Amino acid sequence: MRNRFDKTKQMDFVTWSDRLERLLVRWIIILAVLLTVSQGLLQFPSVRERVTTTDASEGVPYHPRPAK
Repeated sequence: MRNRFDKTKQMDFVTWSDRLERLLVRWIIILAVLLTVSQGLLQFPSVRERVTTTDASEGVPYHPRPAK
């Protein structure tokens, strides 16, 4: 009887942990995409000056070199 209860309990845990693992993987992927997008947006001076105050605080504004 105890062995049967242990197997049921183990299967419940496996089911629960599989669901949790899939949820965590989704969140990791979503956060990685958001990080990539936000870092890409910060490459544009107009976005960067509205979102961050670092350039103004440093006293020297960032001006990218023109492409050759």
